[in-house]
Amino acid sequence: MSDFLRLSILSLAQAHLVYLVVASRLSLKIRSKLKSPKLLEELLSCPVCTGFWIALILARFHPIETLAIGFLGSVLYEAKEKILPCKQCTNTVKASEWKIS
Repeated sequence: MSDFLRLSILSLAQAHLVYLVVASRLSLKIRSKLKSPKLLEELLSCPVCTGFWIALILARFHPIETLAIGFLGSVLYEAKEKILPCKQCTNTVKASEWKIS
């Protein structure tokens, strides 16, 4: 597999994983049931922070690949948010307002 194709696939995967972790209702339900520290809640609600850590794992801790995957993935994430927003999947509750039910 060429380096460009690998980078493209990992960037698409990173963008989608960031969306699932940060903006989906499913992730909100799961996170509301867990008692996590406030810092972790803030990190999981930030697409840039979450994107970096996901890119680091996908790049297997290689620093240059992490930055490339993180950048391309964030561009794809932002483009998806602007061009194809999904109002049914979006988390509209701020992390500070999460309630365990």
